[in-house]
Parts: sequence; structure tokens; C-alpha cells
Amino acid sequence: MPDCDTNLCCWRRTLRVLVVQAGFIVFFSCVVALVWNRWVSDKRLPLIRRAVPTPFATPVASNGFVSLDEIPETVTYQIVDVTQAYQMFMDNSATFIDARLKEEHDEGHIPGSVCLPSEQFDIYYPEVQHLLPFDRPLIVYCIGSDCDLSSEICLFLMSMGYKNLFLYEGGWPEWVESGLPQSSASEMTASPEGVHDATD
Repeated sequence: MPDCDTNLCCWRRTLRVLVVQAGFIVFFSCVVALVWNRWVSDKRLPLIRRAVPTPFATPVASNGFVSLDEIPETVTYQIVDVTQAYQMFMDNSATFIDARLKEEHDEGHIPGSVCLPSEQFDIYYPEVQHLLPFDRPLIVYCIGSDCDLSSEICLFLMSMGYKNLFLYEGGWPEWVESGLPQSSASEMTASPEGVHDATD
């Protein structure tokens, strides 16, 4: 390092030190934030927000696939608790949608629920579309309030033209803890390619 014999030299040296210190502070802050979000926080934020799938080559809904920006503000989904969800289950007044991965669905799910993983929506939806009529209430669930998969499915379905949507925030963990009916892959009705269980 040259001797600081001029004001310009001192200024440059000081600037380099400040840049290095600032970079270290930013890096350390990011590490702390990631650790806190992943292992400490009760409400974790997703690091990557999945975008709404692009339109299919051909329309898969009666009115086609529309942009979320084109959805009227009056079209939204409602939040239901475990009591409301169970009542609709017992009344058979709604179809349940499991937004978790198929492997998780196979391990255990609400009887009769349709497996529609958020991460593979464009693959699974054409296979289960006939189970999701537009005029029937749909209740979407995943693994609880910390999981955003169910809300993503609601957004996807809204973009398809569905309007009668409900989000069961408690999800599968609350359903199990409440001792409510459960089903698993061993009880599933066989279906082509094992994409979903039509009935349980």
C-alpha cells in the first residue's frame, strides 16, 4: 500500500475501506435475514414467487385463460376455518383441492380431494378439469397458514374464470389434528397414470 502522502491517496484508501465494510455489512445482513426467515420466523416468506402459468396452447376453460390484471376486483376467494370446511365436507357441497405435491397427497389427504400441485398446475389441471366444474364451490388447502401454495392455486383458478373459491388456511395439519376423516394412496381409486384420485 503506497504512503498516504496526498489527499487524493487518502481519499481513495478511505473509500476502498468503506466499500469493503459496506459490502460485508450487506452480506452479513442477508445471511442473518435468510437464516431468520428459514428457521426462526413463524411466517416464512417465499424466496422465489412463482408466476402464474402461461396460457395453454388451447383454452382449457369455457372462457379461456385470462391475465390476473383482467380479473375484476370483485372476484376473489374466501377464507374458511376448519369448522366451515368440515361442514362443507359433510354436506358434500364443495370439492376439495390439495395444492401439495402428489407424494404428500398420497401419504394422506382429505377424502375425495383432487390432487392439483401448485408447482405443476399446467400439467395436472387438464387431467382434473372435469372434476372441477365452474358452478361448484372449490376449497383449496395445503400445509397451513405458512404455505402459499393454496393461495397460488386460487389465483391460478381465478385466472381460468373460477369464481366460487375458498381457501382453507388451517390445511392438512389442522385437519389431522382435529381428528377429521383422512384418506391415503392405499385407499385411492386407480386412475390413468395415477394423476389423481377421482373418489376415495
